[in-house]
Amino acid sequence: MDAKNFSKLKELIDELSLTTVLLDEDDPSSLEPIIASCQSLQHLTQHHNSQQRLYAACLAFLTASKSHDAKALFDQAKAFVTAAQDYIIDPSSAVFPNEHNTSTDKHIAWGDDLAKDYDEDLLLDFIAQYDQSLDEFEADLLANAYKPKAASDSSDFNSSVRRYLHTLKGDSGTVGLIGISRATHILEDILSSHNVQDIVEQILSYKSWVLSCLRAWSQSVAPVETSDTFIDRLLSSCATPTKATSSCSEDKPSSDSMECSSQNNPVTYRIEGDQEILAEFTQEADDHFNTVEEVLLEESDSIDADSVDTIFRSIHSVKGGAAFFNLQDITETSHVTETVLDRVRQGELTLDRALRNVMLAYIDLQKQLFSEARQAMARDGVLVRAERAAKYLKEITRFTKEGEQHAAQSAAPTVVQPSTTNGAHPPKQASSFEPLEDDAAQGFDQMSTEDSASKKGGKVDIKTFVKVDTTRLDKLIEYIGEMMISSSMLIRQSRDLLGSNEAVTKNAHQFELISRELQSIGMSMRLIPIKGTLQKMSRLVWDTSKKIGKEVSFEMEGEDTELDRAIIDKLADPLMHMVRNSVDHGVEPPDVRESKGKPRKGVVKISAFHLGGNIHIQIRDDGKGLDPKVLLNKAIEKGIVSPNDNLSIADIYQLIFAPGFSTAEKITDVSGRGVGMDVVKRNIESLRGRVEVESTLGVGSTFTIQLPLTLAIVDGIETRVGREKFIIPTVSLVEFLKPTSEMIVRPFNSDETLQFRGKFIPILRLSELYQVKGANRNALNGILAIVSMAGKEVALMLDEVIGTYSTVIKSLGEMFSGAKGLAGCAIMPDGNIGLILDVGTLVDLAHSVKQAHNYRLTPQEEVSLGL
Repeated sequence: MDAKNFSKLKELIDELSLTTVLLDEDDPSSLEPIIASCQSLQHLTQHHNSQQRLYAACLAFLTASKSHDAKALFDQAKAFVTAAQDYIIDPSSAVFPNEHNTSTDKHIAWGDDLAKDYDEDLLLDFIAQYDQSLDEFEADLLANAYKPKAASDSSDFNSSVRRYLHTLKGDSGTVGLIGISRATHILEDILSSHNVQDIVEQILSYKSWVLSCLRAWSQSVAPVETSDTFIDRLLSSCATPTKATSSCSEDKPSSDSMECSSQNNPVTYRIEGDQEILAEFTQEADDHFNTVEEVLLEESDSIDADSVDTIFRSIHSVKGGAAFFNLQDITETSHVTETVLDRVRQGELTLDRALRNVMLAYIDLQKQLFSEARQAMARDGVLVRAERAAKYLKEITRFTKEGEQHAAQSAAPTVVQPSTTNGAHPPKQASSFEPLEDDAAQGFDQMSTEDSASKKGGKVDIKTFVKVDTTRLDKLIEYIGEMMISSSMLIRQSRDLLGSNEAVTKNAHQFELISRELQSIGMSMRLIPIKGTLQKMSRLVWDTSKKIGKEVSFEMEGEDTELDRAIIDKLADPLMHMVRNSVDHGVEPPDVRESKGKPRKGVVKISAFHLGGNIHIQIRDDGKGLDPKVLLNKAIEKGIVSPNDNLSIADIYQLIFAPGFSTAEKITDVSGRGVGMDVVKRNIESLRGRVEVESTLGVGSTFTIQLPLTLAIVDGIETRVGREKFIIPTVSLVEFLKPTSEMIVRPFNSDETLQFRGKFIPILRLSELYQVKGANRNALNGILAIVSMAGKEVALMLDEVIGTYSTVIKSLGEMFSGAKGLAGCAIMPDGNIGLILDVGTLVDLAHSVKQAHNYRLTPQEEVSLGL
């Protein structure tokens, strides 16, 4: 926390101290100033990780302030203020009222209603969310419950109440409030046979009970009423038909239950909820599916318990959200899959390769169902029950039956004790009203693993996010770019025309700093982790290796590396093709690998990292590697190169990107037609990127993709050649130098070359390449800019170096798509156009004498560029 906020913190605590003196236990209103100050403290400390103890204490006191026990609240207010005074002097000496009891004491007080491995941070967030949310729920309930049942919006209100309770049930189970989750589930079941209007009083009673539990936890005391007692009271107040009388059991994961479902449900059903919220949920579900795929595709023979829990939580989250939108196929298939996974957790089933394949089929099915749901939502919201879902349920039924047989065989002949795995506790009430699915009893969402439980005393800096339409974001970035252009022009004019005015100079400097900071923030908003794209490659490796009969494991690192969203969107296809080629062409079949002394299972690894201001993505395999002789002979055979061409090893490796080039002995549905790698290179170059290839015969190959961090901004050096301005990207620049006559040589009567630090570097004259008029022709009178790309260097001949420049890149348009050595253009501060150099292409041109001499702009290009 910075000095300004800490000063505000101290000021608020001083106010609390003064207000405490005015407390009058006979006047409850005297607490109001303390409550107000405490709310301000809570808001101030909420997002400061270093002040989470004070935040938790404020939250506990504010929760307790809704209690009707005035005497206890006055005592707690005094204790809270005293502790806050100690805290501001020495945090380690302060003990807040909510900290008097340890977690163990709290669990003893709560018994089965609180999970043993609950996460205190998550529970605090839950209380902060639902403390206010429950009051809003009550207000909506009272505003709508007594409307006529025939009202058109009655069914919508009933659905919204059920969705709210379903969400609360899942959230409470996640944070460890098992009792609340259990009671909420019972209330859900009651609502399955009642309208909300029929049991308003029971719902209000439930709301009051939940709030009392939250306040009890905040005060580190036992709840006034346990979940068992409340559930008995709830059931006795409702004339509810029991689950036993139902002809169908949702918990029964068999084809019988699906047949029952198909009889009781129409062929079509309607999606509920808002289209925008569904779109957000679809994105969240996709993240869950990526997580599940990542775990399922791990190469270990057995998946550990934590990983199984991760899969379970993801599928449960999808099921809960799908139920919210009444996505029946998704809900039912997720529920049965969740049941199978629970048996894996209980040790009744093993997550072997066969079950993993079924789980991957579940992921594919869900993606199809979500796609259909989005399309239906855009039309009329009506969906038809999918036959694919029924087929999947029949497939997974055999696993559920295996689990039932295993459980029956392993059961003792005496009375079976209820399972309490993972801190879960099944309902204890003696009632025939059995829940449809006891999520809490299964311990489904204990998000505290052993690792997180060991950190129970620590606090997490909670980040908040706001979802923004990407079109708005793109528009914002576009206008930030325009602002940068205008600001640079304004700042340049201010310095040129009013440079002697100190106030103008100072304000111009401040404006420049603010503009750059805004530009930096704007660009960071475009950056997203590359993890999602890399995870898709994991599934690709799995499917491709299975299809062609190879054993290949997939590894990735640097998945948190961030890249421009526009680049990531365009990178997926090229990356997919390169990974598929590594599996198909690179990694040998298992028997061949074994005969060479290699492990039967090959490895394909993708790494992402920052280097030299660029993003590097490497695709490595430990396969047979590239044979330069085979590549060269194949290229000569296809007429791609001539037998007389003198090519380096690096040049030969680049032949695989030539159109029509392929070394495959036969054409398959995976590869072999020589179509693709040329497109890969072209697409990557369209992103101002490059592809390099390294390989060792018999060891493996490495493909390295180099990409800019963003496509929108380039940091460079503004230079002049004749009348034209050129911008050299900073990341490619080695140094500038003024050459001497001893440095300029012509080895073997070739073109001018710079002899510098033991190297011979070709000199490239931009004035000749682009036919620039009025440029200096003598290298000794100019400035050489040494630039580097892929280990190769070239010296660009310039007339003047003007200074550093950060600019927004503008496209040259389709007319100049073939212009060599240009990445784009920029509007300069003087209003003229500056050309941004593509250093990679210039390096290639300089190292190919024929290309460097022969390339010229067309007359049309010269006119359009004003040359």
